[in-house]
Amino acid sequence: MRLLLSILILSASLTSGYTQIPQSKLVALSDSIRNAHGIPGLATAVVTIDTTILAWNGHKRTDHSFPIESNSKFHLGSNTKAFTAFIALDLIDQGLLQLNTKFFTLFPELKINSQKEYHSITLQQLLQHEALIQPFTSGVEFESLPPMNGSPSQNRYHFASVALSMKPADPNTYSNAGYGIASLMLEKVTGKSYENLVEELCARLNLDYFIGLPNRQDSSGVWGHWMENETLVALPPDHTYNLPDYLAAAGDISMSIEDYAKWIQIQVKGACGQDEILDSNAYRLMHFSGSSHGLGWGNQREPVVLSYHDGTTGTFYAHAIVIPGLKSGIAILTNSAEKTHVSAIYALREAIIAEILKNRKN
Repeated sequence: MRLLLSILILSASLTSGYTQIPQSKLVALSDSIRNAHGIPGLATAVVTIDTTILAWNGHKRTDHSFPIESNSKFHLGSNTKAFTAFIALDLIDQGLLQLNTKFFTLFPELKINSQKEYHSITLQQLLQHEALIQPFTSGVEFESLPPMNGSPSQNRYHFASVALSMKPADPNTYSNAGYGIASLMLEKVTGKSYENLVEELCARLNLDYFIGLPNRQDSSGVWGHWMENETLVALPPDHTYNLPDYLAAAGDISMSIEDYAKWIQIQVKGACGQDEILDSNAYRLMHFSGSSHGLGWGNQREPVVLSYHDGTTGTFYAHAIVIPGLKSGIAILTNSAEKTHVSAIYALREAIIAEILKNRKN
């Protein structure tokens, strides 16, 4: 988490009042930073408990002038984990499982070939990156896996059996694999696939989404980008690059800035103590249950309390931050994850926070 001066200012300036950045200013900031850093497409949201300001600019791909629109979907990468955690807590609210439910209580047949260090892992440990599961955050880790050609749910089961046979990772290792295993638990207690659970959640919240890269849903959608021979290249829908279906719960939802802003606003309300779909205690667990990770979110308490998450599979980048003291949240989505573009995202966030502080009502 990159903390610059505007975040430090928060620790000395929080009061009971809050305000919103003017839309014209958000558009100007976003467009200026996008142009200065050569980001193909950018979409930004600033939300409070009862307001939403959006900006979007740039292009869906570098090789064409198709403009980014407010309903253009971007890949959220690991920011998908917040949706998975939300589903888990909703199922807990329904009495279908608990945070302390052990994985092998639901899948005793997989225990015999697993490492002993995993024998007592719980849903909360999986969602909080405390289960010692190998990370699966780089392509090299997938090369040794056997072929998985079943349905997504079948592949998740197969993947879990392999991942749990591997040696434990270091404590507090951030793990995509842990979320794949956790989603298997959600499937077990509901009899529904993870994909169906996401569909039900998004229908309930009136969120439009897609599981997979957005141009796989529609070739006229947003294309992700990466560097080839020092040139930023747009990846077409038929490109072989993708996230394996068994890790969908770790990072494969795509969503527009319009809909992602609705999601972030729900998080802001919950983090500020409101009951919003779930009760406020569920949001406390999601955002602040651990010292550095909640459930689907990272967090910090000094110099100011906030939660955040970044997501990328290498061709898009998503950044979200929830600041309860300002009763605000910020989301920034791009269709490139190049280092200079990620730095620009953080520069934009800092400029937005500075503007919020400047316009606050005391």
